[in-house]
Amino acid sequence: MNDLAGKTFVFIGRPGSGKGTQSELFVKRLESEGYDVLRLTVGDLGRALGARKTLIGAWVKDMLGKGAAFPSWLAFTLLVDELAESLKSTGQVLILDGAPRRLFEAKSLDELMANLGRSAPRAIHIDISEDESRRRLTARMRGDDTPDAIENRLSWFTTEVMPVIDYYDGRLIQVKGEGEIASVQELLAASV
Repeated sequence: MNDLAGKTFVFIGRPGSGKGTQSELFVKRLESEGYDVLRLTVGDLGRALGARKTLIGAWVKDMLGKGAAFPSWLAFTLLVDELAESLKSTGQVLILDGAPRRLFEAKSLDELMANLGRSAPRAIHIDISEDESRRRLTARMRGDDTPDAIENRLSWFTTEVMPVIDYYDGRLIQVKGEGEIASVQELLAASV
């Protein structure tokens, strides 16, 4: 791997692609090499907000139950708020899991990183087929993995996230995600 200090990586993939698992393993690898790493997961931030006993918390919980995507303003607000609390230096490696998920968010993230004196993010696309995504989501049976919610998320990925992947052309690392977890991680590490 090259020197990754101060780099930003966004993990993108269909629901169930393993981007969370792969980003966690990537963080462990980087930390074992002495890097200071901050990993943020928009889904976790959203689920935490959905657990709050507030009006917005109830609204987010309802969206999650339907498999609906957060509005751009909410996802980006959660991300920026957490960055404001947790990003300590320009030398930290920043790992974003599941964000950006819309073109507006990708462009805004580029602008934010430039304003912070950081290089433009690179995207790591953990690529699996729609059928494999559906199979994995059905098997994991997380509370928000109902059949309707799964289909909503798969459709949303095609219409909203695929343009983000296209936007990152030239800064995109494609990793086949249908192999064994360790094999996918080795492909990822070799590609960075």
